Formats: sequence, structure tokens, C-alpha cells
Amino acid sequence: MIKAGRSYKLTWFFFWLAIIGMFLPNLGIARRTSLGMIKIEDYLFPFALVLGLLTFSSVPRPRKTILTQNFRPLFLLLLFWGGISTLTAPFRYPFESNHMILFSFVKFMKWTLYGYLGYLVATMSSIKEFERARDRTIDAIGIIVALSYLIFKDRLVQDNTFGYQASNMMSVLLSMIIAYQIGYMLDFGVKRSSEIIWRMLIIILELTGSFFTYGRAGWVALLGATIFYLRRYISSRWGTMWPLVIAASMLVSFYKIPAFRKQVDMILNPQRYGLLNLHTPYPNYRIWGLDTGGRIGLWIFEGRKFFDDPLFGRGFWHRGGDTGLLVIGSHNFFIQMFLELGVIGGIMMLFIFLRIWRFSSKEFANMHLVRNRIQLVWIVLVLGLMTGEYLYGGANIVLTFMLFSPLFSLKMKMAIADHAKGAYPGR
Repeated sequence: MIKAGRSYKLTWFFFWLAIIGMFLPNLGIARRTSLGMIKIEDYLFPFALVLGLLTFSSVPRPRKTILTQNFRPLFLLLLFWGGISTLTAPFRYPFESNHMILFSFVKFMKWTLYGYLGYLVATMSSIKEFERARDRTIDAIGIIVALSYLIFKDRLVQDNTFGYQASNMMSVLLSMIIAYQIGYMLDFGVKRSSEIIWRMLIIILELTGSFFTYGRAGWVALLGATIFYLRRYISSRWGTMWPLVIAASMLVSFYKIPAFRKQVDMILNPQRYGLLNLHTPYPNYRIWGLDTGGRIGLWIFEGRKFFDDPLFGRGFWHRGGDTGLLVIGSHNFFIQMFLELGVIGGIMMLFIFLRIWRFSSKEFANMHLVRNRIQLVWIVLVLGLMTGEYLYGGANIVLTFMLFSPLFSLKMKMAIADHAKGAYPGR
């Protein structure tokens, strides 16, 4: 059992509250510095980390052992290689000043620290006593982000010191939350009419909010998840209902939200916005005449640079200057990891994602009601990362861990059973 005294309950409450607060818009308190922007999530991060450690202390020692033995080694190995690649980059690339080196180190430390907070969130969310708090937190984050875009609209996109630093990433995060909530209904088959109405209202709210983000990546990712699952669940009630809800929301928003209609029109009619003659160092390939935002040409243009330094890569977030990489990046997280962390780091990152999919595809994942949530979120995340978004640290990586925490829960249940059978000596 988890320790559940009054002080622990207060710690749990403020911990989840701090996590929710990290997804508030900056509202003017963000500050630009030479090492990046200090956002509201950065102000709340120390409190969330301390409260997370205090909350984790309420978990009994045997469960801590099981959690760390199952998940920590893989992440530590990735961080270890990332550290080697990043810290040796100054000796392999003669930067003109130390600023880029310091900037890269700060990015790497942020990736590590936020990743550790995400790890704490995921491990605690995998414990039965915290599962309900996790799902409520996910709902609250989706509602806050969606309402922020509905209330402030273009101001959140145009001024990132007031809104969010990357609205396109917020579009992907909203789509991931929607995918999680739809997966929840597919997994558990919600029967109470009040809960059905509540979840449908949340999904519609989050969809509408995402249409104000100008983030095409999130829309495409959610559409990809819908198409993937449509064939599997077309005969079930939820499999038919949620694609219709998404389609209806998109159709209404197309006619009622000018920002959304413009973004869709830019994809369908790129010549109208002068997107056919952009002057870039890479070709702006199109698919069936549709605008791709130059993604395919950028992947090819940057991907070829992997062979210039295939082993160590350029180091974490080492771009521009003598590295030969474009400052804007490849707009593909997986290609970028191969470019920055080399073949070893890139393969480790791919292995993590493939392992998640493989584990969620097993029959016992379906038996324990986690398959749909994990796979829907996985599809949205991978498509989002392939079309321009990155997991470089910040609140987005914390939410990613939280959304995948049902898989941690399933893994822990299996490990507890092995633990009881004596698979972990020294109990």
C-alpha cells in the first residue's frame, strides 16, 4: 500500500497541480535570454521536481526497485551516449565562441531533468492509487490548453512570451491527449451516459482549440491515427463514433474558424500563397500537388549529412556554424537524433519507440485494457515527430511520459508477479 497520511495527500495534490500549471500559457512572464526562453514551465519545474521526489518517497521500496530495474537502464544508456556526443563536440568542431557549446549543454541538461521528471510522473502514474489522478490531470491539461487558444486566439501564436513557445507542438500535444481519451473509451467501453457526454465534450473542446494553433502537424497526426484505427473498430460503437466526431468538428471549424480554413487552404492550394517558388537550399517537394511545407526536401537535404559524422554525430542541439547542419533542423525528430547523436544514439531512440509499440501489440496488453491508449498516442506522437516537432525537453516530454504510463503500469504488474515468485533476489 502507498503511504496515505494527510501530509502525503497534500504533497500529491500540489504535485499534480504543479504539473497542470506547467501547461498554462506564459501570459507575459516569459523572458528571452541568450540561452533560450525562460517560460512558466521553467519557473514551476523546481517545485514539481521536489514535490515529485517527495511523492515518490511514499512508494514502498519493493515497488521502487521493480520500477527502476525495468525502465531506468535504457534511459540512462541513452543519456550517457548523448552526454559523450555533446561534450566531445567542441573538440571535433571548432566553434568560434563558447556560446553554442554552453547553449547545447543547457539544452542537454534540460532534456535530462525534464526527462527525469517525466520518468517520475510515469512511474507514479503506473501505480493504482495514482491512476485516477493521472487521468484527471490529462483531462485538465487538455482543457487548459484548448481554452487558452479559444480565449486568446491569435495572440498565443503571434507572441510566444504571452502564449506558448511552439504552437505547432501544442497542436500535437492536444492531438495526443485526444488520442488517449479516445483510446480510453475503446479500452474500457464507457457505458455511463454522463461520462460519455463529458468525454465527448472534452474531445470537441480540445479539437476546436487545436484549430487555433495553426499547427498542421497535430491535425495530420490525428488524422493518421483515425485512418489507422478506422478499419479495426469500424464495427464497434466507439470505432464508428469518434471518427464521425472528428470529421464533424473539422467540417464545422473549416467554415467557422478563418485561421483553420487558411491553413487547410495553404495545403490544398499552395500556389495561391506563393508556396511554389520559395527560395530555400532544399527542394519543396509536393505530393499530388499538395504542399508539404518543404518537409520531404528538408529530410533528404539534411539526412545526407549523417554520413559526415556517423558515429558520434554533432552533439545534442549542435546546429549551424561548422557543424554543417541547418539551424532550423531537419524537421524530423528521428533524422535529427541520428544527426546529433550519431548512429548509436539514433538507434537507441528508435529502439525505445519500437519497443513501446511491440509491447503494446501483445495480447496481454489488450487483456489489461491499455493497447488502444498506447497505440493511438504512439501513432500521433510518431507522425508529429516526423513532420517537424521535437522532444528536446520541457513540459511536452513530461506529458509524453504521462500518456505512456499505462504501459509502465502493465510492465510493473508483470514485474510484481515475477517479484513474488522470487525473480528478484535479495527482496
